[in-house]
Amino acid sequence: MWNKLKKRYILLPLLALGLILIVYSAQKGCSKESSMEYEYETVSVGDVRKTISASGKLDLFETTAVLSGINGIAKHVVADFNQFVRQGDLLAEVDSPETDTNLSNYAETYKRAQIELDSTKDYYESKKNLLAESLVSAKEVDEARRNYEKTLTVFNQTKIAYNNFLGAAAAKRVYAPLSGMILQRSIEPKMPVTTGMPLFVIAPDMKRMKLVVNVDESDIGYVRKGLIVEFSVSAYPDKVFSGEIKQVRMNPVLVPTGGNKVVTYEALVECSNADMLLRPGMTVTALVNIDRKVNVIRVTNRAFMISPMPVENQIGKKFVWKRNRLSVKAIPMERIEVKTGLIGDDYAEIVNGVLKDGDEVLVGMHKKFDLKGLPNGN
Repeated sequence: MWNKLKKRYILLPLLALGLILIVYSAQKGCSKESSMEYEYETVSVGDVRKTISASGKLDLFETTAVLSGINGIAKHVVADFNQFVRQGDLLAEVDSPETDTNLSNYAETYKRAQIELDSTKDYYESKKNLLAESLVSAKEVDEARRNYEKTLTVFNQTKIAYNNFLGAAAAKRVYAPLSGMILQRSIEPKMPVTTGMPLFVIAPDMKRMKLVVNVDESDIGYVRKGLIVEFSVSAYPDKVFSGEIKQVRMNPVLVPTGGNKVVTYEALVECSNADMLLRPGMTVTALVNIDRKVNVIRVTNRAFMISPMPVENQIGKKFVWKRNRLSVKAIPMERIEVKTGLIGDDYAEIVNGVLKDGDEVLVGMHKKFDLKGLPNGN
């Protein structure tokens, strides 16, 4: 019995010493960890959204310029900016004494040409009738025919010129060629106007607009017809408008930036303007919705950008550091490889099942500071 007690008294101090060594070793290992603070973020189930940013300007799909058909002086201006007009409505009147004089003078020329034509036609018809009764020769009929055809040619030329003068006289009254809104008015009462001068610009449809956005060459590979674009304008900073990409243009556009030229490509977006809030020329800040995954396991993109120790990069592979609360190591986490699906703006989709909802991954780290604000109390 004495021997058993003797052995027990010898073993107890040895066990106590071993326990002290284990605790000391754990504290020594933890001392390295205690000098660092780690920031984690929870793996979650949610949406992953991929967008690209772009900028551009709004414009109308179609506008029609109303041009002056004559030289003259604006007499009356009926239509005004932002006015909706219907096809055939009177827009303005132009006073043109020159046009009136030309029409009046040429009316006499046209009248004489008409009389001459009627006379030569009657003469030709009479010769044909006499030829039927063998009272004139065929040569006389042929000569009358040639004279009639010559007179007819002159008359047709005179008629064309006369009709032009009639058209010029009609152009003194300017009518709307189609229904729409007056976007621009370049004519004022008593203002001189010339032939071909733009008087008005009419937009037939203001409830449908186009947006041309410039997409950086590094992002153009994502952009395709049918994608939805969300955008805002400075006039309504709290309102989000939307449209659909109808065309992605192949022609590059060089945009000067900081002394260099950046290559961009234009995408044409069709958008609704049912509320008539948007205006041509407005500058737009846009987001092109490239893709979206709903209710998937996701991890913040920050997790791919940090490592608690130097590691070798492996091309084509992605890793995160998953927290292990039961670990007594200096670094209480493990490095795991993940397979990603959609990599979005803020989150990446995880598809290989190594992470689950509620896991924590490393997203940041820094040294601890004591109360004096010095690292490790030094």
